[in-house]
Amino acid sequence: MALDRFRACLIALAFLATSTRAQAPSKERLAIAPFESQGGGAPADCSGTAIRDGLAGELGTRFGFQTTRLHSEDRVIGHFQDPNTQLLPPAYRTGVGADLALTRMERNWNDQAKRERAGVLLTGSYEFLGTELRLIAVALDPWNGKELAAAMVQGATEERFVLEGKLAEQIAMRLRPPPPQAADPTRSPAPEPEPEKPAEETETAEGHYENGFALTRRFDQTQDVKYLEGAKDEYRAALALDPDHFRSLNNLGTVLHRLGQYEEAIGYYQKVLELNPRYARAMENAALAYKALGKNAEAGEMWRRALEHEDRAEVRAAIEETLKRLEAEGN
Repeated sequence: MALDRFRACLIALAFLATSTRAQAPSKERLAIAPFESQGGGAPADCSGTAIRDGLAGELGTRFGFQTTRLHSEDRVIGHFQDPNTQLLPPAYRTGVGADLALTRMERNWNDQAKRERAGVLLTGSYEFLGTELRLIAVALDPWNGKELAAAMVQGATEERFVLEGKLAEQIAMRLRPPPPQAADPTRSPAPEPEPEKPAEETETAEGHYENGFALTRRFDQTQDVKYLEGAKDEYRAALALDPDHFRSLNNLGTVLHRLGQYEEAIGYYQKVLELNPRYARAMENAALAYKALGKNAEAGEMWRRALEHEDRAEVRAAIEETLKRLEAEGN
């Protein structure tokens, strides 16, 4: 009898060990949080949950990852550090770590990912930029908080599902890099590849725009005006290469606006509206700049134009209330 009990204990221990091994976290098990809006104004059919579900489907179906969809446990979720800080030019990198700091939101998702025994926590954000959509994803190890991968895609809003597929592909390639090929002893050694040209030596309007975007985000985090000055320089560099770069025109206007250079900011808002006469946000920004200059008539005209194209109910209500106050001041 004692021998039978001993054998039963060994079987139970073996089963427990097998079960524990089956639940061990691995990079093939992904916990994916809903994507967080960074700008608002999203269509009703494009939410953070919908983007998470689309990305989870792509990673599971096309790339064979085991995916778990996470849900918010808090009513209020904080923002995570913008992964675009990795794009900061060297002169502005002081104090910016390579790993993302764990904020309250990430701790929330970390706890959930660990309960799911996931080896990777995938968080992300989405932002609408005129007629385009930007998706950013960051893969973290929930057990130590280290960044494993980061990816960003951007394109036309109507190609959202294509963008989700591209984002999934980037994440999959970074989490599961191809194995090194074994050397063939019958072949002569391949010549050494020429060193790649450093990215900073190849100037593009998009590259300068990304740097400007990162610097603007960094200002939001630190309130250090040197980042706004740096962003201004980057957007100007982008426009020197492509004078019609829509996002650089718009963002340069907002940076000048923040610096109190309202007249120049209005000039860039006007250039944005020449490219897209229906872009309500440029009208609203121009109205605010006119108001700051005490030009209430011009501000009112811009806000009335914005009402013709603005589809966000809360913004429309705020504009209508502002116009009532302007009319009252005029009387």
